[in-house]
Amino acid sequence: MHRRAAKVNFVEIQSYWHVFRRFDRMWSFFILFLQAVIIVAWNGDGNPTSIFESDVFKKVLSVFITASILKLGQGMLITNSLISLHLIIT
Repeated sequence: MHRRAAKVNFVEIQSYWHVFRRFDRMWSFFILFLQAVIIVAWNGDGNPTSIFESDVFKKVLSVFITASILKLGQGMLITNSLISLHLIIT
């Protein structure tokens, strides 16, 4: 019967890319949620149901514009990192 040796002092090396890909959705959610909460807090009467008022609701819809800008920035970051990786390899 063979016993397998355990991994001793094994540390996985993670680059910025690994950390970014792990947390990008979380940070996007935090940014969009913060924007929506600030809009409701400043434009409503403090009641969470004030989001259903037409003027507040229209302002909260700007969250989608922010989400598209975040996705565009993410795409530019991915493109830039892939181009730099290609230049390093070749």
